[in-house]
Amino acid sequence: SNRSELTKTLTRLFNYWVKLSNSNSSGFVKCYTCDRVCHISGVDAGHFQASKKTSTRWDLMNVKPQCRECNNKLNGMRVEFAKRLDIEYGKGTAESIELKANTPSNFTTMDLEEMITIYEELIYTYS
Repeated sequence: SNRSELTKTLTRLFNYWVKLSNSNSSGFVKCYTCDRVCHISGVDAGHFQASKKTSTRWDLMNVKPQCRECNNKLNGMRVEFAKRLDIEYGKGTAESIELKANTPSNFTTMDLEEMITIYEELIYTYS
């Protein structure tokens, strides 16, 4: 369906933006949960709350660059992820992201199209 294509496109652009916007001019980025520095091509867009939860799938606070090892380890290093979110954004952040993740999302097709446009422009401008 058109909607599943939009979802796929948005996810690809958003995940790339997460990595790009956190990388330096040489394309290196620090893993959010272990501080290992990797090239952008070797990192994932790691989700604190699982990407199947659409309410937070495209939330910049929920998604951070993660080395493949951390992202594929047990739960994507969720305990460490939570700890670092609370340090970066303030106490209770991880908890509020978790609440948001478990609240049903109601993104319209137009919402998805708008977000695609936003991330296309951000990526284009940054590159």
